[in-house]
Amino acid sequence: MTARERLAIAAIACAAIAVAGAEAPADVMQVNDREEIAANDSYDWSVLGVPDTVAGTNFDIDSVNGLTANVMTPLNSLVVQQPTNWAGGFADDDFGLFTGGGDTLTLDFAMPVQAVGAHIFTDLAGPFTATLTAFDADGEELGMADVTGTAVARPNEAPFLGLTSDAFDISEVVFEADNISSNDDGFAINEVSVNVIPAPATGTAALVMLGAIAAQRRRTRA
Repeated sequence: MTARERLAIAAIACAAIAVAGAEAPADVMQVNDREEIAANDSYDWSVLGVPDTVAGTNFDIDSVNGLTANVMTPLNSLVVQQPTNWAGGFADDDFGLFTGGGDTLTLDFAMPVQAVGAHIFTDLAGPFTATLTAFDADGEELGMADVTGTAVARPNEAPFLGLTSDAFDISEVVFEADNISSNDDGFAINEVSVNVIPAPATGTAALVMLGAIAAQRRRTRA
């Protein structure tokens, strides 16, 4: 089965789950450790090119398993790697995406995810605050996470910033950072971990969808 076929099946199952749980609002919580994402997919910025590659302000990137995300930044973003061209707080050899001085980085997923997160670090030294805001497919805010840190040229100092939901409903996230001692709010994030709905077997997907629709109809009649 190809990656596109797996994503198509997962999309069917995701839609079925959304129908089944339409009446229950999702609970979104902050996570401060990558392991809490329970990731089964990720976005590796090294696929965009070598360090110093200009990625632009609006482009698509595919995850390891083929889930496309649209990336948007106010200024031209740049591929970085610790410590080659980024003397920040990521682990040595980590790739990241630098906002080029802009204060936001948006990821718009082709299919909703349940959890998302990355380490974040500002370009200039000093204390900073950062936020991660999640939105559903209708643009409604689901929740926000925030973290504080101090940018120093030392590996493994970047705090982790993540959100997890009890449903697969996170369609878009916005990372934002503010360097408290400077007007330059440029920042970078490293590999983005996500938890996406697993693709069931082809026959199972149809059964899941039919079962969810039937359950929803029973609740409606009740």
